[in-house]
Amino acid sequence: MFANLTTFLRDLEERDDLHRISTAVDPQFELGEIIRQFWSRQPDQAGPAILFEKVSGFTFPIVANLLGTESRLCRALRVESLDELGSKALHLFQPNLPVSMLGSLKLMPQLGKLTHLSPKTVSQGSCQQVVNMGRELNLLSLPAPQFYPHEAGPLINAGQLYTQTPDGRTQHIGSYPVLIIDERRLAVLWRPTDQLETLHKQYQAAGQPLPFAITVGGDPVSAMMAHFPILFGLDPLAWGGFLKKKSYEIVPCHSNKLKVSAESEFVIEGFIPADPQAIDQEGIGLSFGENGYSGIVPVAEATAITHASKPTWHTTVWGENCPEEFWMRKATERTMLPLIRLFHPELTDLNLVRSGYGRFILFFSFRKSYAYQARNLMSFLWSLPPFQDCRYLIAVDENIDVQQENQVWHQFSLECHPGRDSLFQDGPTEQLHGNQIHGNHSVVNPPGNRIGFDATRKRNDEAGPLRSDVTLSLDPHLRSSVKQRLDELGL
Repeated sequence: MFANLTTFLRDLEERDDLHRISTAVDPQFELGEIIRQFWSRQPDQAGPAILFEKVSGFTFPIVANLLGTESRLCRALRVESLDELGSKALHLFQPNLPVSMLGSLKLMPQLGKLTHLSPKTVSQGSCQQVVNMGRELNLLSLPAPQFYPHEAGPLINAGQLYTQTPDGRTQHIGSYPVLIIDERRLAVLWRPTDQLETLHKQYQAAGQPLPFAITVGGDPVSAMMAHFPILFGLDPLAWGGFLKKKSYEIVPCHSNKLKVSAESEFVIEGFIPADPQAIDQEGIGLSFGENGYSGIVPVAEATAITHASKPTWHTTVWGENCPEEFWMRKATERTMLPLIRLFHPELTDLNLVRSGYGRFILFFSFRKSYAYQARNLMSFLWSLPPFQDCRYLIAVDENIDVQQENQVWHQFSLECHPGRDSLFQDGPTEQLHGNQIHGNHSVVNPPGNRIGFDATRKRNDEAGPLRSDVTLSLDPHLRSSVKQRLDELGL
């Protein structure tokens, strides 16, 4: 595995998969538009990672499109395909337990490997080569881009937020957008369904501020740690160590009791007060698929900024087509698939559709054995954190390849009747956490609305007539013969 961001960038450059830009670029609007127009020139592929060596008004370079292709993400995680992540997770959560003493002895070497899952505390790391506290602390010195004029401000959108339970026993690492307000204040944007909401309430009950540390950059596995949902009580650092096959080295923060990855490029330390000050901001969440809410956001206080001696800032460019965010969510999807099959073995495949920001539209296929089975699966999938954002679910039969969108839409148009095959469901509000706060009063927000479509072939015991079981297809030998004759026919 790659030890840090620098070694990963060096590897990409050796493979001609990193493009350097030495001309100065403005991080406000221009940088994001450069990336988006670059993507539009090659819609089927995201191209190389891009390193902006000169960023107007800042001393730090910015890397974007870092994990914007499947091959680059697989290389970062040292897997041949993203499906390997699911196999690794299944091995971790469902080991083959021995049934005899001999089996137990054979298992001992495998149990020894579990020591790699535990992070190791070190006294110092490259992330603390430069320390800024007190008067030297200035969040506006960080080159966080702003992508659109109507957004609330510059966003830290590729960081990993560390925090822990008040008793310090359980650590949480998540991926949350962070809005920089001024030199010392920022706003962490989360939803009522996020783990951070639960932790903040625990600190509120104890009358204590919630400590946090936001890391930016570092080895590419760190980003995967923050995206993977903690469904099974697994320490994110343990999951990261499992992927790396090496213990994570963590270092204590300077201004709170948290410990973070020692090889991070930047670390922002701070606290979210138990009763945070709130300010009104507009345009929250425009670039990452939200509705641009105007609302009240809780203010957090930064207490320290540390970084490597020559750090590189990592940003994700959000917008209509964001391959980096898409592939990170795709990696989570492929990791979750075999774990979901432990509960629903009839599930054959999933596809978080790229055109839905990689999180709003989900196709899934399954082996149908009873009436209205699709509705049961829809409710289960909506209950899982990776799919709670999905506004649209489309269920198809197992013979449909959900990775081929045309197949799904063809099946959808033939088999789905809106009145009969639609499932409307109210879910948790889509509003960000800040919109729940208005002084000492709570704002009542409407529930999030979502809909599922059953596009499977209907059984006799389901509503509506059963379609014919005859499938329009030709003999495979004839299809192969015609394919070979296309050149002969001048087609």
